Amino acid sequence: MKALILIDTQAGTEDPATIEPYNQLHAAWLEHGAVAVQDIIAGIILGPGEWSEWFAKWGAMQPDQFSKAFNCLMHRDDVTSRLGEIACPALIVHGTADVAIGMDRAEVLRDSLAGPTTFVAIDGGPHAANITHAEPVNAAILQVLGSLA
Repeated sequence: MKALILIDTQAGTEDPATIEPYNQLHAAWLEHGAVAVQDIIAGIILGPGEWSEWFAKWGAMQPDQFSKAFNCLMHRDDVTSRLGEIACPALIVHGTADVAIGMDRAEVLRDSLAGPTTFVAIDGGPHAANITHAEPVNAAILQVLGSLA
């Protein structure tokens, strides 16, 4: 592996305080469809704005597709204790307005990886800063990729 690019992520498991509310969102989606929770989910992932394109994508998802993605995120392994084993260069991009994963969790990545790490905070970026703030995210990615050539 030449490098890692980590966008709005963390090494740990889900914050225990969010597990039950997220489970309720999952149950509501399965029972009533994406439309029942799309505004809440968009607020968590994308922040304020008009997200009809994403609402259409979510509305087209089969329940099992959504459940697989949801369960993958909710039942992930905590790899925090192994971050020191990762010695390749890393780029960490994290939105300052990410309500799904706090900046403190991104800072754990930054402070724990063994290799050279570039940390870019995207001002006002939500959880999906790569979608909402594509220009600065892509610039950071291109800079790191260029340094590897």
